[in-house]
Amino acid sequence: MNSDRELMQNIFFDIQMVINRHTWAEWRYNEKYLTYYNIMLIYEGEGTFIHNNKKYIVHRGDFVFYSLGDSRSISTNPNNLLKCYGVNFVYTIPIFHNEPPYNNWSFTDVKLPIDFITHIDDEHILDKLISMFDRLFRVHISNTVLNHQEERKIFIDILDLFMFSTKNRDINYKNKIRVDNIIKYMTKHFSEDISISDLAKQENISVSYLVRIFKSITNQTPITYLNNIRMNKAKQLLLNGCSVTETSEIVGFSDIYYFSKTFKKYIGINPSDYHH
Repeated sequence: MNSDRELMQNIFFDIQMVINRHTWAEWRYNEKYLTYYNIMLIYEGEGTFIHNNKKYIVHRGDFVFYSLGDSRSISTNPNNLLKCYGVNFVYTIPIFHNEPPYNNWSFTDVKLPIDFITHIDDEHILDKLISMFDRLFRVHISNTVLNHQEERKIFIDILDLFMFSTKNRDINYKNKIRVDNIIKYMTKHFSEDISISDLAKQENISVSYLVRIFKSITNQTPITYLNNIRMNKAKQLLLNGCSVTETSEIVGFSDIYYFSKTFKKYIGINPSDYHH
């Protein structure tokens, strides 16, 4: 897999249990050999976790991951009772082999890139994760077949946000939300004449600040990202039979020559040759 996000998109998760655990002073839990994977998010209190005979003290903001086959022992601090969300799950990656007999599937396992304990330092991300776990818990206890897909979607979003936070510890979550909002605006308004100052106004920030946070999160400038959206749409339109002139106007270019130049820069060929 090329990235954690691509990994999340290809995995099939089967969620077995979701719990919002509130402990009491004498609470203990022991299991010698896990037959599933387990993640927990500690949102209050303190506990002692033993992972394969090694002892750890966990607190609010700790994201804990037990793997298949691990041994686990957990107890709470009786003076600071542990509260956490927990999810038991199994997963695989289904692979379709595009060769005779064309119904040949195989299943493989890839190690999730998650440490046993990761502390979430950013309170904005922690609050968002707590909210997502709470939503997952509520969907799970409704126990309807229609909600299984929603469970998987929320769970993937949880892991996606968690992995983003661990790979980008220097990125403020508030800035990530700003960039996400600007990308949504681009996707909705790409056919309009959008300037970089228009984009900055959407989040009430300066152009220079927008460029800096946008590039730190996407590795692209806002205009490059916008042009990629426009060029991908242009490819679809050309393949569907639109003329170069029509396509240019639809994707927000008033100058057909500038559109053609931009298309060739991003796609590698002239738009007039793309649909032939």
